[in-house]
Amino acid sequence: MANSILLGQYTEKDSLLHHLDPRAKLMSMIFIMVSFLMLESFISYLLASLFVLSILFISKIPFRVYGRGLKSVLFILIFTFLYHTVTTNGTLIWSGQFIKVTVEGLQNGTRFVLRIVLLILLASMLTLTTKPLSMARGLENLLAPLSKIKVPVEQFSLMIVIAIRFIPTIIQELDRILLAQKAEVMISRRYRCRNVFLLTFPF
Repeated sequence: MANSILLGQYTEKDSLLHHLDPRAKLMSMIFIMVSFLMLESFISYLLASLFVLSILFISKIPFRVYGRGLKSVLFILIFTFLYHTVTTNGTLIWSGQFIKVTVEGLQNGTRFVLRIVLLILLASMLTLTTKPLSMARGLENLLAPLSKIKVPVEQFSLMIVIAIRFIPTIIQELDRILLAQKAEVMISRRYRCRNVFLLTFPF
C-alpha cells in the first residue's frame, strides 16, 4: 500500500520539472488546480487532460507510477461516479426500484471523477519532482511576507513538508500492523484447530 501512495515520495530524474524552481512549481500548481475546479465544457476537460498528460510526459516518470497511485483512490472515484450518476435529475436512461440513471448524472459523474484524477496527478507530480527540503524552502520564501505579522513561516513550512513526507512511512507502518494482526489471527486459528483435533482424536 505504501508504494501506491505517491504524495510525499520523490523520484530522482533528469527532467525540466525536476530542475524547475520549487516556488514556480508551487505557484503554478495552485493556479492550475484552482482553474481546474472551474472546468465545465467538454473541450475544457479535454484540453486540461492533454495538458496534464504533457506535464507528466515532461517529468520523465513512468506513467505506471502515476497509475499505481490512482489505484489507492479507486474506491473514491467509483463512489463519486455512482453518487452523481444516481442523484442527478435529468433525462432518464434507466430506472430501478430505488435507483434512477440519467444522462446528466453520467455527465456529472464523469466530470467529477476526471477532475479528481487531474488534481491527484498534478499533486503527485509536484511531490515526485521536488525534494522535500527544496519544497520547504520554496514554501518558506512564498510565505515570507507573513513573517512581518509574526507568523512562524519557517516552522509552518517545515511542518507541512514533514507531514507530506511521512505519509508513505505512516502507510508502511499501517501495512506492517495489519500483516502482524493477520499473522496473529492465522496462528490463533491453527492453534485452536490443533487443540480441537487433539481433543477429538486423543492418542
